[in-house]
Amino acid sequence: MRLLYLCADRRMALLGSSGAAVHIRHVAAALERRGHVITIACARLGNGNPPPDVESVIELPRADDEELRDLLARTAADAVIESYCLESGPGRRATAAVGIPLILEVGAPLLSGTRRCCGFLELAQPLTAQRWLFGTSDHVTVVSRALADYVRRSSPDVKVSLVPNGVDAPRFAGAVPDDLGLPPDALVVGYVGNPKPGHGLGDLIQAFAHVAVRHRRAHLVIVGSCPEGDSLARSLELTDRVHLLGTLPHARVPDVVARFDVAVAPYRQSASFYFCPIKLFEYIAAARPVVHPGLGDIPELVGLSGVSYPAGDVTRLARALEALLDDPGRRTAISARSRRRGVPWSWDDTASSLESLAFGPSVAFTSP
Repeated sequence: MRLLYLCADRRMALLGSSGAAVHIRHVAAALERRGHVITIACARLGNGNPPPDVESVIELPRADDEELRDLLARTAADAVIESYCLESGPGRRATAAVGIPLILEVGAPLLSGTRRCCGFLELAQPLTAQRWLFGTSDHVTVVSRALADYVRRSSPDVKVSLVPNGVDAPRFAGAVPDDLGLPPDALVVGYVGNPKPGHGLGDLIQAFAHVAVRHRRAHLVIVGSCPEGDSLARSLELTDRVHLLGTLPHARVPDVVARFDVAVAPYRQSASFYFCPIKLFEYIAAARPVVHPGLGDIPELVGLSGVSYPAGDVTRLARALEALLDDPGRRTAISARSRRRGVPWSWDDTASSLESLAFGPSVAFTSP
């Protein structure tokens, strides 16, 4: 079958490091490996990572109705998978015009944050557009149960399925640890991601300040864009113990994660915690002990592959890190459990679920 994978988001670069970009690249490549012919159309190509191994990748800055109808004709697409964004809409109109299905992937509650900064009149039009898009899509997929609730509040009768993010498990399981220029006996607490408000990276750095006093071998490694991390590390006099690697090509991330002794996802509490963090799947695939807050779907995803602490509690986060750094036997036991259990979800799982929604029930998928 021929599929068009559409992302009209002008803020997201397909070849960038965001979770959404990683998701699209890996799912599209997995669909191609499963025998489909995939064309990706994105508003912005960007750089930083190689394009996925698919039939073609097209930069389509405007992605209006006419352009998309022409693209559907040129590619002879049998269905469209669209990554939901504020620019979504033309994809639904184009697919309706030619009579093919649209599967809409919702990865974030885009308008819930807008409520706090826009007046009602400013928000009324995008809410109406969102309700129409959710309600007319042939199927909506979400990466968390909180997002399923969000979609249903907008369009109660919509068909929605839980299809989580995934991971390239063999690559992370077989990674060769990067020494990162650290002492051979360093104990590494690690974080991967491009932190935003609510991701809790400041909590992690402050917690590590407590840990660093007792554990002279401990180092904190942060992968991702973190402009405020350097100033916070300086204020806490931790510049020799906190290592900001910046944004890396995703192909290098497995070897960095393999060097972690403890991996952290320090999210803070929010009114509706909707995340399905790719970093968690990567940590688990690499068999790294995961320290996490017990929010949303995270406890179920992590299971016995980590330990939890109350979200936003810097003291308890520090204690959780210290407990693992103090006990190499416990870290080894958690790693062994992760290897026996395997990852909760792979990119091939995601691709097979989308395939079943677009072309028929070839495999089972989870419904929230």
